[in-house]
Amino acid sequence: MSLRPIIYATLALTLLIAAGVACFIGLENKTFMDALWLTVISITTVGFGDVVPSTSAGRVITMLLVLGGVGMLTYSISTVCVIVLEGHLSDIWGKRKMMKEIAKLNNHIVVCGAGRVGKAVIAELVHEKQSFVVIEKDPASLEELRSMTNVLYMTQVTGWRWYR
Repeated sequence: MSLRPIIYATLALTLLIAAGVACFIGLENKTFMDALWLTVISITTVGFGDVVPSTSAGRVITMLLVLGGVGMLTYSISTVCVIVLEGHLSDIWGKRKMMKEIAKLNNHIVVCGAGRVGKAVIAELVHEKQSFVVIEKDPASLEELRSMTNVLYMTQVTGWRWYR
């Protein structure tokens, strides 16, 4: 799991807000602040009524913002909630921490594979307190590596991914 869904949702919501502001400025001759206010209250369906569209085109834009904005806002919030509730956020932060730790390594050993021989090598390196990184692609071996403490490893499934 990565932060891409959050980035995409945030980008889509930002583009929707920017389009709403641009439309209200162009079609309704609103100031930037009034256009932003009208866009945000439309997307969130708050609708205070102090700033309202005065043309038919402005009302159509408001309706589209309400329809699209509610869906986009719901998607954005649910994406964040899924990542937080399923624990993916800690995985993402763990991967970044692992990348930083691997980047700090100097004169380390790279163990290619954590099969039968690789596990013996890893056990000896841990015992000798030698710095190393394991490269593994087998999911079962990765689960074993995850259970080991202080073992830096990465895998190539779809591009390089770093795990801790």
